[in-house]
Amino acid sequence: MDWIDLFDLFLFDFDGLLVDTESLHYRAYQESCAHFGEKLLWDFSTFLGYAHASSEELQRVLKNELPQVFRQVSWDVFYERKKTNYYRLLEVDPPKLTKGAASLLSRLEKEKKTAVIVTHSPRAHVLRLIGKEPILQTITMVVTREDYERPKPFPDSYLCAMERFPEKRQVVGFEDSFRGLEALSQVALVPVFIQKRSYPLWSMALSLNPVYAPSLSELFTENFSHRTRS
Repeated sequence: MDWIDLFDLFLFDFDGLLVDTESLHYRAYQESCAHFGEKLLWDFSTFLGYAHASSEELQRVLKNELPQVFRQVSWDVFYERKKTNYYRLLEVDPPKLTKGAASLLSRLEKEKKTAVIVTHSPRAHVLRLIGKEPILQTITMVVTREDYERPKPFPDSYLCAMERFPEKRQVVGFEDSFRGLEALSQVALVPVFIQKRSYPLWSMALSLNPVYAPSLSELFTENFSHRTRS
């Protein structure tokens, strides 16, 4: 049996999982620090470690490491600059789909499976990117921050998605961040973590006992055997 046959509802995080936007967020933070006269010295892995832990942790560490910036401006002003930079980068250097995303979504469409994007990104941002990638337009539904109250790691977004399809009983969810995996782990579904072993929060993520694979193209029925035994 193909692992896809085990499920009838597929829930996907968006940024970083289906679309490779994380590097753009990283560049946006670098540019924002430079705008205020400082250099962000983190490598990409360090950035992911802070960003995927929590937004509060990222803010705390940035303020601690770059006090010169935050003597000039508040976090709100800095973050608005970051968002401006990020949206500009989306237009001038559109992100590509992640490894395996296109082929997996194509298979789900062919087999008439229900696929839902579950994200805390604004709806306008998500729809803009979907409009640039035809395969993303096969997604059944999009759940964004406008649809629920509390962001990940709270489970609200995934509960919201599942409530839209109460007839679907066999549910699988995919995340690439520790924060997102925490949200998945609080919901009645099979959580799947898509990340490389070099991920800085790897041990914390595995403590939540997800199915895991390095990419969406490297998932096989055996990955799910410990979740589907009767």
